[in-house]
Amino acid sequence: MTADVPVPAKATPAEARRRLLRMSGIAALVALADFLTKTLALRELHPYERLTYLRDTLRLELVENTGGFLGLGASWPAPLRFAVFVLSCAVLLGVLISVAWGRHRPSRAETWGLALMIGGGAANWVDRLFGSGVVDFLNVGIGELRTGIFNVADMALMFGAFMAAVPLMMRRDEKPASEAVEEAANSEEAPGAAAGSADTRT
Repeated sequence: MTADVPVPAKATPAEARRRLLRMSGIAALVALADFLTKTLALRELHPYERLTYLRDTLRLELVENTGGFLGLGASWPAPLRFAVFVLSCAVLLGVLISVAWGRHRPSRAETWGLALMIGGGAANWVDRLFGSGVVDFLNVGIGELRTGIFNVADMALMFGAFMAAVPLMMRRDEKPASEAVEEAANSEEAPGAAAGSADTRT
């Protein structure tokens, strides 16, 4: 006994356009917030000056990050950094935008997650494309247990990846309808088969 596996509903072109407009608005707000906070940090903070708040839970420390997230790859040669952090990121942004434009109907969490990743990724990508690096200035933690120095775009990327990944993982863990129906059918047939084998032996 089998059943068709349910296929995710597809969005109409009008629904896809409305979703893209919503996501564009969210991404634009992220990019704007990142730009404004970086501009404020450049104006109010001195390089490598450290300001602490909330009993050192929050630190403001202006640095220029020539690498990736939390400084990954900052010591790489300039051509390699350009290939990885500019060209590859441009391709990744294109993939995210194509997924956002897709005909399927993502959940609200996936919609927000994609929009946050596009906005945050685009903000840092523009910094790398037109400048020598990304402006980072936020650091949080307790005592010696701390994050690296990051910015608003990095936060959007992290939260966005989490919001988009959780629904995908939950769907992957769910059994397809055909498997559930087949298992139910096998469990119903098992007692009858056992009884038949017992009659054969007697």
